[in-house]
Amino acid sequence: RELPRLGYLINGHASLLPRHRGAAPAAHAILAGDAVTGVTLFRIVRQLDAGPIVAQVEVEIAQEETAGELNARLSLRAAELLEETLPLLEGSSITETPQDSARATMAPKLEKEMALIDWSVEPETFCRRVRAFLPWPVAYSYLARLPAPPERTSILKAAVGDVAAAAGEPGTVVQVSKSGFQVACGDGSVRILEIQRAGKVSMDAAAYLCGRRLRVGDRFTRSSEGDSP
Repeated sequence: RELPRLGYLINGHASLLPRHRGAAPAAHAILAGDAVTGVTLFRIVRQLDAGPIVAQVEVEIAQEETAGELNARLSLRAAELLEETLPLLEGSSITETPQDSARATMAPKLEKEMALIDWSVEPETFCRRVRAFLPWPVAYSYLARLPAPPERTSILKAAVGDVAAAAGEPGTVVQVSKSGFQVACGDGSVRILEIQRAGKVSMDAAAYLCGRRLRVGDRFTRSSEGDSP
């Protein structure tokens, strides 16, 4: 095989290495509540995403941005950074910067079970998880409404609510109006803005309520048996 003419290979990574090494850096940046992430070009070595940095640029994370949206923006910025860097690499004017492995954090690939909603977390954490799990694996829960069996329901968009925690146990519907509804979450509540029933199209909360008559006291749970928040 022919060796690369410049003697080594570079790779692009959607984070500010050494932060968020691994397969899902954009999602983990959102999960961590990072305000800024970025793109890194680095020389490939045997260790995972550990090679010396060739070029790096910061990218701000928008307040309501999902992992899918962030990945799309980072991909474009990575292409731009590569275009800017290649001439410097050709001219041997690149300075490599070793990574500080003591500062490394990991961003392993997402798993389906990670998207099962935990209603006991704080509202801000809940909303970050919803954003981080779009477009996959998508945050979901089970709506328990007797006498019907629990129905798997995906949450596609949410915001921090304004109902006090004392209004209900985590996962309990605590407010319903024509425009939407709120669910107890951690020490507060979350407003559900976009939702999807199993096998149905996604819709905003107001449209969802037209076909699903939620009541205060209805409950979302982590179990298909309807017994756990």
